[in-house]
Amino acid sequence: LYTLGITSLIVEGGPTVLQSFINSGLWDVARVETSAVTFGPKGTAPAPRLAATPYKTFPLDHSLITLYSNNPLIK
Repeated sequence: LYTLGITSLIVEGGPTVLQSFINSGLWDVARVETSAVTFGPKGTAPAPRLAATPYKTFPLDHSLITLYSNNPLIK
């Protein structure tokens, strides 16, 4: 992708795809939205696990956005 001039990629997948990117270290920033709104039956897809410490949290409408970084230059 870089050779095509693409330097940013948004991955919106299910828990398996997201966890695969996280496990391989192929991410710089994760934006996690927490909300009381649910889609589908609760508990059908566990959230991916991040071994990073959040560096910023802020409200957005009725949600809470938490930012995590896998890049020491992004904080």
